[in-house]
Amino acid sequence: MPKKVYPKELKESVFKRLAPPNAEKVPDLAKELDIPRNTLYSWRSKALKESPATSKRASKWTSKDKFQAVLETASPPQLETSKYCRERG
Repeated sequence: MPKKVYPKELKESVFKRLAPPNAEKVPDLAKELDIPRNTLYSWRSKALKESPATSKRASKWTSKDKFQAVLETASPPQLETSKYCRERG
């Protein structure tokens, strides 16, 4: 059976729906779009790897990175701070 090729636009829209902070659940999305779950799981992995928010985990931050995080979260409201922390690990 030949491998199904999905349009680039569909993949990009699915990437956005699978990526944090409001990532949708793969099984629900698979059912809605009629795309195999394994395909969506691989797309999600790719989206997370390419996401700048997940490119560098906090445990690997340098002092400069940590200081930048403090500066970026010094004055925003709590919801924005929570979002920032979820996105940056």
